[in-house]
Amino acid sequence: MADWLVSQGVSLVVCAGYMHLLTSAFLDRFPGCVVNVHPAPLPDFPGAHPLEDVLAAGAPAAAATVHFVDEGVDTGEVIASTPVPVLADDTVESLRGRVHDAEHELLPIVVRELCER
Repeated sequence: MADWLVSQGVSLVVCAGYMHLLTSAFLDRFPGCVVNVHPAPLPDFPGAHPLEDVLAAGAPAAAATVHFVDEGVDTGEVIASTPVPVLADDTVESLRGRVHDAEHELLPIVVRELCER
């Protein structure tokens, strides 16, 4: 995949909610140029079920978080994050909807800023 992306002139890889680990061989082709979005504050709530974890912990907020991708699970440096308050009657689904709205606002801003570098 990295060879094809390079052949297409790609310089920034945006993984919007991509749920697979990328290899060092892939990441080495795009150093500091692979980003992902995550629906909770990092590093506090990494992994595949962050909204469930936010609610179970009684945290006051989830988040739309854009971060650089490294070889770990949501361990890359945070670029930007917007808190999304947890409401008293929230379910995972209701919270997810508001987080997705925040992600749809934040991710294009971050991508635009990275492209302007």
